[in-house]
Amino acid sequence: MRAVRDKPQDRVPVTRALSGRGRGGNCPALASAAGDSLGYKRGQGGVASWGGPRASELGPKKLRASLQNRAPEQGWPAPSTIGELLRRQGLSRPRKQRQRASPGPSPLPPAVTANDLWCIDFKGWFRTGDGARCDPLTLTDAFSRYLLCAQVMARPDYPNCRSELERAFRDYGLPRAMRSDNGAPFASVGAGGLSRLSVWWVKLGITPARIEPGQPQQNGRHERMHRTLKAECASPPAASATAQQRRFDQFRAEFNHQRPHQALGQTAPAQHYARLARAYPARLEDPHYPADFELRRVRSNGEIKWQGALVFIGEALIGEVIGLFETDDGDAEVYFGPVPLGIIDGLTLKLVRRHRDHGSTVGRGGSPPRSPPRSCATKCYPCLRSLSEGHLRGAIV
Repeated sequence: MRAVRDKPQDRVPVTRALSGRGRGGNCPALASAAGDSLGYKRGQGGVASWGGPRASELGPKKLRASLQNRAPEQGWPAPSTIGELLRRQGLSRPRKQRQRASPGPSPLPPAVTANDLWCIDFKGWFRTGDGARCDPLTLTDAFSRYLLCAQVMARPDYPNCRSELERAFRDYGLPRAMRSDNGAPFASVGAGGLSRLSVWWVKLGITPARIEPGQPQQNGRHERMHRTLKAECASPPAASATAQQRRFDQFRAEFNHQRPHQALGQTAPAQHYARLARAYPARLEDPHYPADFELRRVRSNGEIKWQGALVFIGEALIGEVIGLFETDDGDAEVYFGPVPLGIIDGLTLKLVRRHRDHGSTVGRGGSPPRSPPRSCATKCYPCLRSLSEGHLRGAIV
């Protein structure tokens, strides 16, 4: 059962419903306590004003938890009783049951403490009352559900996202991993799925952790927040981007400090979030690689020079240092920090966007893994190429 989302004035019927009218008789004290706890105030001319979260947008469990937090001395009814009272007053309706596929194993890395994993996304764009396009960028901590950012962006691109993330990193510190979808500016179709933004994350020691294409439920905690954000802040939208941002700021304060979350034992996210000691650095450093890796800096055209040939890596990595490890079969595994970019084929000297299972560390952070020791019989790339050319000449003759 969920509460009907309506205007803030509907809190008056909510408090009346909690008065317990019916078989149990009138309880004016309970109704008065409910009104006080929900922020109901009587202003001049009998006009009602509100100082707390919208009660009409809380279900029975969250509503009872909110009332208990504000007035613990009051004996509030059970959630089932509150739900029944709301239903009688026409303030709730049964949730529509959906047919769902059986969930598979999620690639979401575990978040056991605050700042283990942050989730980032754009709430679907909409137009404000003046016709301007609104693209809200949202950022949450996966462990505590703390809403770190809900910001109207001028454009949903790399410069604007980086500017807003720099502000968040300075305020809250750096997470260990960042969960996103596969769209720009968070990812690209290039090597390793890296974009300019995720390359910056790697240099900060943040591991990109992307969901599978077309699987938004793998970022379900964040998407659930989006549903509440849309219902409370954008249905209907505000008159302008400035007014819309004021709604987002108020929502973020209420969401973090007042709104109970069932997954958190009906407590607010602020009770579970703590800022991280890993501060935003003043200077970026190149990723670290094991001593037996060959290092190359990507040129201005996205290429590196390897075994006498130019190999295209990707434009997102221009100017960055990548690591290469030669394998027993003459290929070279290519990494940017912990992110595998692919394999340079020993014969064609082209980057193939695949990677061996034993070498992949996507989503785990840290430096690239050490591959098994190479045997002394390992063939070098020139030998492989000359051998291939010899076979070709023999076939032609």
